[in-house]
Amino acid sequence: MTRSAQDVRSRQRRALAGALAGAGAILLALAGALPAVAVTSTTLRIIDVDRSGLPRLRVVAVAPPMLSALNLPAGAFVARQRSTDLPVSSTRVLDGHLQLLIVMDRAVPADELGAEQSAAVELIRTIPTGVPITFAADGIVPAGATRTDILSTIARLSPAAGTSVANTTADALVAEPTATRRAVVLFTGCARAPDTFGDGQVRASLALDDQQLDIVRVGSSCTGHADSLAALATTVTQLAPDGDAGAPAEAIARELEGEYLLTFSLTSGSAAPVTVTVQSDEVSAAQTVSVAEASAAPAAKHGRTWWIAGGAIAAVAVLAGLGLWQHRLNTR
Repeated sequence: MTRSAQDVRSRQRRALAGALAGAGAILLALAGALPAVAVTSTTLRIIDVDRSGLPRLRVVAVAPPMLSALNLPAGAFVARQRSTDLPVSSTRVLDGHLQLLIVMDRAVPADELGAEQSAAVELIRTIPTGVPITFAADGIVPAGATRTDILSTIARLSPAAGTSVANTTADALVAEPTATRRAVVLFTGCARAPDTFGDGQVRASLALDDQQLDIVRVGSSCTGHADSLAALATTVTQLAPDGDAGAPAEAIARELEGEYLLTFSLTSGSAAPVTVTVQSDEVSAAQTVSVAEASAAPAAKHGRTWWIAGGAIAAVAVLAGLGLWQHRLNTR
């Protein structure tokens, strides 16, 4: 190898070392940035906002999953408008403020109805005994039924083709809720055609304050299935006929455990958004609530998350390319 060739090779190796160091620095910087995104933009959710009593505002916040099993004290929640901290009253929804309505779809094959029955039973067993439960399945709505009565009714269900779970849900929602907040858990197969009347009535009812929809979709045909009600749901879980019946119950119970009613009064005359924060030893998470809009401000777009992910991918690609370059240099 000539002296000139050796100099070129040396310069190439120095350039390679510098590029590798730069790509590594990018990855380290991105790794340091990731926790802030996960904590501040995705872990605290606002699922309901009641502005009917302005300047008093009431919201339903869902604490991060790692805090859902804890009964957080009032001081765990902070509401700030501009630079002013607003006194917050907080109450866990499960503590005497929740009614559960279970609706089951009978227009499904026997194996899917069996999966619905098992999952509904698990849900009833999971929800604390102090939470009142009502039940509906194609007109079967036991008035004043106990949990034992509801479990017996569920066990006796059989498939009934041609019934409409959307209409059943709409009919059940006509009854006034017996608690501050009503959670509707809809077990449904995905073979049904959209029910214009029933879906419309459910949408109209859920547009009212203090109600939420949780959907358990049963059957393999649900994968990728478009459901007009799914967009309204707080949670959507999937269950195969031979799947774990306890999984949907656990997901819904975890969601309900983490829900809190927060009430605070706004700064006089101010329409500035309010930042709601939950704080504990494990995590601090925040979300913004709009005062003027008709609904809560959506969670911050994950622009920074995508920027970080894109940067990480680019850095990894650079490292891979540089590694190939180094291999070729070493084998010349």
